[in-house]
Order: sequence, then C-alpha cells, then structure tokens
Amino acid sequence: MGGTLKTVVTRRIPHLVVHRTIHFTSATLPLAYFNPAATLLATITGNRRRAMATKVQIPGLNRVLTNADMERSRQLYNILPSDEVQPNVEPILEQLAEIFVRNNAETFFGVHLIHGHLQIPEKSVLFGDNTVPRCRWTKPTRMDSLKLDSLHGHNFVLTDEGFHPYEYHSGQLPGLSQVEDGFITELASFLHANQLGGIIALEVLDMPLPETMMELVLGEYGTVMMEPERLRGCKPFRQTGWAFVREDGKPRVGKDGKQHHVTGPNGHIIIVEPPKNSEIETCSDALHILREHGLLN
Repeated sequence: MGGTLKTVVTRRIPHLVVHRTIHFTSATLPLAYFNPAATLLATITGNRRRAMATKVQIPGLNRVLTNADMERSRQLYNILPSDEVQPNVEPILEQLAEIFVRNNAETFFGVHLIHGHLQIPEKSVLFGDNTVPRCRWTKPTRMDSLKLDSLHGHNFVLTDEGFHPYEYHSGQLPGLSQVEDGFITELASFLHANQLGGIIALEVLDMPLPETMMELVLGEYGTVMMEPERLRGCKPFRQTGWAFVREDGKPRVGKDGKQHHVTGPNGHIIIVEPPKNSEIETCSDALHILREHGLLN
C-alpha cells in the first residue's frame, strides 16, 4: 500500500484533534506517553486510513490466522510499554463509550490499556485459557502447539496496517453480525486522531462478563487473572480494562468488566525466580505457586 509512514517523534504535548466532542485537553497526556514503543505503535499511514473498507479484515477476529500473523503478534507484544508509563485514559472513556454503543459493539468488545510484562521467545505467542472457577493463565505458548482454528485474538493494537492481535485466547468468537460494519473504521479513526494507537487496545470481552478481575504477574511465566475474592494480600495498582453499556439508551462506562493489574506484598511481579524442583506447566501449577506464596484464600 502506498503512502509515507509518519512517525511521531516530538517531545511536546500535541494539540488533540477533536473527534466530535472531546472533553479533555492535551494536559492529560504526560511526557511518558511518548515512549518509543507507544510512538511506534501509534504511527499510521494516511493511505491506510483512506483505504479501510467498510468491513475491515482483522486476523484472529474475522480473518483466518496465519503463522505470519502469529509471529507479528510476538513482535508487537515484545515492544509494548509497561502500564506504569502509560497516561491516564479516564478522560476519553466516555467518548469511546459513545462509539461502542452507537455501533452496537458494547456487548462484544471493550478496551484495554496497552501494556506488556515480559518478553516472548521466538516461535511463541501470548495465549490464555480459561478454567472453572473463573481463572485465566496467559503465558508464552509455542505456536506449533496451537490450532489456529480453535483460538481467537483477544487484545488488538492499532498498527500502520490496521488492528492486529497481540494476545490470544482459546475458543471461537461469538457471531459479530450485530456490530455495525463501520465500527472498526470509526474506532481506528478516533484512536489515530487523538494519538491513542499505542495506548488503547480493542479487547474481546469474556462472557459472562465478570464484575472485576485481578491480574497477577508471574514473571516469565505470564499472568494469572482471577476474581478478587479469591486473593489475599493483593492490592489494585492500576485499572487496565473497561467495558461499556447502554443505560436508558445512553452510552456509559460499565461497572462490570473492570480489570486491574495488582501488586502483592513484594511488588508488581509475584514470581521472580522459577520455583525449585517444580515447573509451571498448567493453571493448577500456577495456582499452587500462588497458594505457596500466601496469595490465595
């Protein structure tokens, strides 16, 4: 696709382009926003925006995945910034709620604060699987162990080629026929216009939608997402996920569907070193380690 790729390198806080009614100012975006990873992820070609079709094809969402897609996901994840350096996004959530509700997308999609916790080795991707009671262990997983037709993209970052998944979950996607065809194009335009491509990701919501989930970082072993009542000694550090709802016909930021990165007694990373004489290969193994650390009720 033709066009010149424009990379934002300025260290000044830019004026935010108004998309409909924006109720925040450039002062809400600190200099931490301009980290190299966010800058790279936020670059968009002018031709790409003009050429986006009504029904945009997104790998892992409405297009079949390929091995090249998976490798691209690994590369994207490995340049994601920490959530500690990402700016406050609360001022733009109502604007996003309007886009999601207007396009009947709030039942299927939410937004996620773009961030990473580890480096994914070659020939692997970040893959999560849900268990009962509700728990999701998301970890680096070898691509050759996954069936591409039995998983889907979970979090999607806006790149110069459109949305691309950087995290995958097991299972098939629900039908998205109720979502308006122009939703992806409108969301991409909003994120680009306000330089949020490296900050806000599109997320496929889990169903049924939980009230709140807490994310614990297990170092190189990935993350565990659990309901807060099952945890002990963990405090919310930062909210990283939001869902939207329609109340009395009006868009709102939902009370359910919240996600928080949490800290334990020893900080953000719960497990720094591998457990002695033990491997973390299953979700049960991960829960056992958390129990040994005194973090489970």
